Amino acid sequence: MIREQTYTEINRAVFERNVDVYKEAEYWREDEESLVNRYFTKKGMTVLVGGVGRGRTVGPLLDKGFPVFGVDISAGMIDAARGRFGDRATFAVMDIQKTSFESDRFEYILLPFHTICYTDDPWKTLQEMKRILKPGGVLIVSAANHLFLKDIVRGEVFKGKRRAMHVITGKGRELSQRHFTIFEVRHFRRLFPQVSVFGRLSLQSHPAYSFAERVMRAMPLFDKSLYFVCGK
Repeated sequence: MIREQTYTEINRAVFERNVDVYKEAEYWREDEESLVNRYFTKKGMTVLVGGVGRGRTVGPLLDKGFPVFGVDISAGMIDAARGRFGDRATFAVMDIQKTSFESDRFEYILLPFHTICYTDDPWKTLQEMKRILKPGGVLIVSAANHLFLKDIVRGEVFKGKRRAMHVITGKGRELSQRHFTIFEVRHFRRLFPQVSVFGRLSLQSHPAYSFAERVMRAMPLFDKSLYFVCGK
């Protein structure tokens, strides 16, 4: 009997095939800047970046004075990150659903760019993040929003919270992604005593360029991405 691949295995294979393609995704988001400045306040504390990829977030964090430990399920991505940053940061191939870190290891953890959405079990992942987060530490989680306004208009929401997505378009680049809603903050609060939730656009300062952006900025419920900020 042939065992079916897990979502993690499917996504790892896609990432491995497309390491070079992710050169196209090299930017530091304004919403990430806003949250890091607000919640990662102790300079010199190591930031664990889960789903570090080619190291998109590493340079900005290093520039802010944070040592970085980046992990990813893709060995190819980790090799690319090491090639870029050398010994300026630490990298390891690791599944964030079950890490090899000791408990209470990190002051700060960042799961950027919907990293948690590519796991088999996001709630198991959050339990693991809680285990390795120090008391008083902060976890920032980015997640794709199931109730994204454009997905509602296109009828995508009826396909369910777990569905295939092209993060970067092209054949062989379809990832299995689990979407969240703002209402799932209650699950986060079962694990963490302090949880805040933000929409992506509410963290950006540029003017809203369209009616849809004005709606999403006023009502994060319908934004493309959600951020859950968890304090232990």
